[in-house]
Amino acid sequence: MCAAPASYFEIMPAVFSLPVENRRFELVYVDVEAINAGLSLSNYSGKAIMVDHNTKELVERAEAANVGAIISLWKHNHIHHSTIGTNWGTPGIRDAARYAKIPFAEMSHQDGEELKRISSSIPMIPR
Repeated sequence: MCAAPASYFEIMPAVFSLPVENRRFELVYVDVEAINAGLSLSNYSGKAIMVDHNTKELVERAEAANVGAIISLWKHNHIHHSTIGTNWGTPGIRDAARYAKIPFAEMSHQDGEELKRISSSIPMIPR
């Protein structure tokens, strides 16, 4: 969960995502279209970025730029339990490289829109 002033937002960690216990990140919304147009993610090193949608390539770029975590907004108003990787089915130990190496979670579109409005003034606090 992410704590906000007088509000709580439910997020769902992706399958095989790293844990976020005892970590704090500044949360910043980043426009995916700007990233696709060449925006460098190095300015977000150590921060949690919130994006409207994700791809494995975006996650790989975020990892290379040492982004602290990714929160992706699901297009619907319910939480989606996803994976962010290139493996389908039942993964084995040899598949570990195919998954994100940084914490990754999704949240509903409605909660994400609300969090975007207030994200510039709060840190992400894992619960």
